[in-house]
Amino acid sequence: MFIYEDKIFIGKKIKQLRINANLSQLQLSEQIGMTEKNLSNIERGLQIPALNNFLRLLDVLNVSLSEFGVNFKNIENSDREELIKQIYLSDNKEISAYLTIIKTIKNLK
Repeated sequence: MFIYEDKIFIGKKIKQLRINANLSQLQLSEQIGMTEKNLSNIERGLQIPALNNFLRLLDVLNVSLSEFGVNFKNIENSDREELIKQIYLSDNKEISAYLTIIKTIKNLK
């Protein structure tokens, strides 16, 4: 089971995925809008990435939450996982639009 507070696990896993993708720390950090130093600290287990950065890392490395080891209780649906990922990767304008759509759908019931 994956525990988000496990900085060492997260760091090692991200480092291995980055190496497997043939990316340097600089290349990966630039692709997700993070400093190389922050990525280095994450890979060494000194800090945990912010959730949006974590999801961007997974997106750039082409890894799903499930493949990384994240398991949400009662979530067996890949559509739900994709929706969660898209929301966390969204900017404020997109989040506002998603919220409007969700409220509209709920009001139709």
